[in-house]
Amino acid sequence: MSTFTYTISNGNDKRLPGGASFQILESDADVDLYFFYRNQTIQRALGVPASYFYRPYVEGLEFDSLRIVASYGDVTIKVDISDANSGTNILGGAVQVTNSEIDMNQLFSDSINGFRNHDYVTNQGNAFVMGSGQSAVSGEYSHVQIYNPASSGKTVLVDSISLSASVGGVFAIGTSNTEHSGGPVAWRNRKNSGSAGAARIGAFSDASGQLTARETLHLSAPAYLNFKFPYLLEEGEGLAVIHWTPNVLLYASFSGREI
Repeated sequence: MSTFTYTISNGNDKRLPGGASFQILESDADVDLYFFYRNQTIQRALGVPASYFYRPYVEGLEFDSLRIVASYGDVTIKVDISDANSGTNILGGAVQVTNSEIDMNQLFSDSINGFRNHDYVTNQGNAFVMGSGQSAVSGEYSHVQIYNPASSGKTVLVDSISLSASVGGVFAIGTSNTEHSGGPVAWRNRKNSGSAGAARIGAFSDASGQLTARETLHLSAPAYLNFKFPYLLEEGEGLAVIHWTPNVLLYASFSGREI
């Protein structure tokens, strides 16, 4: 379950990651909602108040993303996105809900208009990748970090990490919400003509681990970690990789999206 709280000014919108179930927990104004799957609008809900919930009507289908539009004035809204079929049927006010007609053959195919789903994300300039390396420093642990700067206006989703080091051993991936590295570089767009992203990649060493570990693993060879559920970094949040042996060369590359 993921809970998000945003303030959206009148006429503006916010794009959020997808899931299997959506619910408005709190809202001080009505909003318009658009739910997407493979770049198709599968549901529109116009003028919905707090307590509205939605889950796709096709069993097993999850929406890729959703768009919240402040069409009725400034709004502060708190929403929940989860992989469970949860919600409430207590609604207030008049709600107009429509199911958009979609081509079910396209919906479950590997491609839409010649693009696979991931191809389309890349073509829209929303897929990014960048790596960095930290040389061995005596008595210090090597880190590589991705950081989403404060006021970036973006949510960063880390879909995969590639790891390699001068020796095998225990690695950890975890929260690191202070940007430690000097001279970080913005991750690069996977579309050749696309602009660099907001997230920054850098490396550093420290005598202690500068992260709160989320995953720990032992590797004896380079590895590519592809996550079923991405790491999500809001503004001012970071994710780091560490090798738990001092004086080791570490290299890591982060791949993901910005919304």
